[in-house]
Amino acid sequence: MQALLLDAFRAYAQGLGKQDADRDYTWVQTHLKAGDVRVLHHDDALVAVAILNFSKRDAVVLDTLGVAPDQHRQGFGAKLLQSVEREVFAMDRALSLHTVERYAQIVAFYQSNGYRISRTGPHPVADDGVTRVFLIKHPPKT
Repeated sequence: MQALLLDAFRAYAQGLGKQDADRDYTWVQTHLKAGDVRVLHHDDALVAVAILNFSKRDAVVLDTLGVAPDQHRQGFGAKLLQSVEREVFAMDRALSLHTVERYAQIVAFYQSNGYRISRTGPHPVADDGVTRVFLIKHPPKT
């Protein structure tokens, strides 16, 4: 799982000029133990990982959605995202996330999956000078 995340986010980090593109993903184990990790397998191989944060009251935060680079553009990210949405919406909570503004294709991916931009601004924890786009999707009204 950590190897998939390293591969999935290497180009993302390098595009931001980060020298430490090979981040330490040992924190994933904490999320795994807490039950906050969702995975998608295809042909017995791990192809996508989602990490959720349930600490907010009004929305679940999608902290990470990573797809193995050799599996891009095959619908696996959307499939895992839809599975996460079903789970979160069943709790009558919204799903929110943020990504880097300059990665228009990532913003477009979420918008094509029904997310709307709620705001733009700095990283919520540590302002690194890179503008983020914050997106949200609410459960369908019944």
